Amino acid sequence: MKREVKAQQIKNSFIAEAFDMIRRNGPESVSARKLAEEAGYSLRTLYKHFRNMDELFWLVRNAVIEDFVVYLSGFSEKEENGSITDPVENLKKQFHRYMDYFLKEQNFYRFLYFYRLDSEYKTDPAYHETPDFPEKMDTAFRDLISSGNLKEKDIPAVSATLILTIQGLLTLLLSGTEELTDNEARMQLNMIIHFLLEKK
Repeated sequence: MKREVKAQQIKNSFIAEAFDMIRRNGPESVSARKLAEEAGYSLRTLYKHFRNMDELFWLVRNAVIEDFVVYLSGFSEKEENGSITDPVENLKKQFHRYMDYFLKEQNFYRFLYFYRLDSEYKTDPAYHETPDFPEKMDTAFRDLISSGNLKEKDIPAVSATLILTIQGLLTLLLSGTEELTDNEARMQLNMIIHFLLEKK
């Protein structure tokens, strides 16, 4: 049992170090040799616990998604007790937080959506295929149903539309090839939210 705990601690050390290296400099900066050195272990130890870097990166990917979900859930006490009662405005605020995270963590965005991994090495049964919405996001959609802005059957379509909209806007912002500012992207997001949720 102690051996299993020690092995998991070593794996967690590699995952945490790779997470930090990707956050700082992107996934391209993480070589097996450099990771082992930064984590304080030998290259042999790294490959004793992971078949290859893709297997490690799948676990790091999961850690990034968990960090993202925690960020979406991390409202301050002021926000929790704020005066925003309009369910549409509340949803806007939460989807803006979605954008905020990836504008702050641009290397994570590129890692999640542009760094290809071999699915053969996706071994963690708890792996998240896509970022899960925290409870507050689900509550926001429920509030929209109560207010008459949204029908329950439309939640999957509206949610998918907004996520794909944000990802498209983020890709344009981070590509550097489009003359789109942060403020303009948020205005476009707001326009689409109002279009989808305006009472007919």
